[in-house]
Amino acid sequence: MKNKFNSQKKAGDQKKNDRIDELLEELQKLFLQQQYDVRDRLNRSLPFADYIVDRWKKSQLLGFGEGTSIYDSAVVLGDVKVGMHTWIGPFTVLDGSGGLEIGNYCSISAGVQIYTHDTVKWAISGGSSQIERRFELGVIVILGQIRSSAKEYQLGMAA
Repeated sequence: MKNKFNSQKKAGDQKKNDRIDELLEELQKLFLQQQYDVRDRLNRSLPFADYIVDRWKKSQLLGFGEGTSIYDSAVVLGDVKVGMHTWIGPFTVLDGSGGLEIGNYCSISAGVQIYTHDTVKWAISGGSSQIERRFELGVIVILGQIRSSAKEYQLGMAA
């Protein structure tokens, strides 16, 4: 009885492994196809997920404004609100733990990290001071590398 069970289990495991191998092969073909397509159309090479994940659908899933895109490699934490037609590049960090609002027509460059809280006073005071929070980006802003630990900013507010 035990031998029959073991042989059935091995056959099931082999089918599972074969299917995984087939899926992996299909995924590799898709990846290669996408790489050639993007290289030929846009003259660029991207991380794997950016060939698979739709930047605009991810933005919609996060509740961001119409026409906004966000790369799959971007990390979004906490309460982040983003306006319309904003571009959020790869390998960015948007920390909304203190609340973060980014306006319309902004461009957040690759690798930018925006932190909306400052824990320096809290740490120095042994936890007796409050963590300071808040950050807001205005309309039509282009950000390169920026790291902020200040309690409140408004950058690039259009007149």
